[in-house]
Amino acid sequence: MKHTFSAKRVLVVVVTAAVLMIAVALHYVSSDSPHPGMGEYSRVVTAAKSYGSGLRAQGLAVPDAVTLEELLKKGLLNPADVKGFDGMQVTVSLKVSETQAQEAIMRVRLPDGSEYTAIGDGSVQQTRR
Repeated sequence: MKHTFSAKRVLVVVVTAAVLMIAVALHYVSSDSPHPGMGEYSRVVTAAKSYGSGLRAQGLAVPDAVTLEELLKKGLLNPADVKGFDGMQVTVSLKVSETQAQEAIMRVRLPDGSEYTAIGDGSVQQTRR
C-alpha cells in the first residue's frame, strides 16, 4: 500500500508544528526564563527596602532615594551580587512601592550618560539626556 502526501497536507502539518513551537517558545521566554539582570535588580530593590526599614527602626528620617554605592558601603549588598551594574550610577526610590504602577523605582545612568528608569509596572524607559 502506497501512501501519498499531498503538498497541501504537508504544508498544513509544517505550519501547525511551527505555530506550536513558536507558542511554546514564547511561553517559556515570558514565564520561565527571566532576564539575566532581574536577579540583580531584585537584590538591589530588596537591599534598598532593608535600608529604609533600618532607618525607620532607628527613628531616622528616610531619604527619597538611596544609591547602590551606599547600599554596598552599608554591607547590604556584595559587589559580586551586582556586577551587572559596574560603572553605572544606580539610585533606588525609598518612597515608592513596586505596586505603584506609574512611579519610578530605580534610575540607572550608564557610563555613556544615557539614563534608564524602571517603573512600577515593570517597564523600563529611557530618559533623555
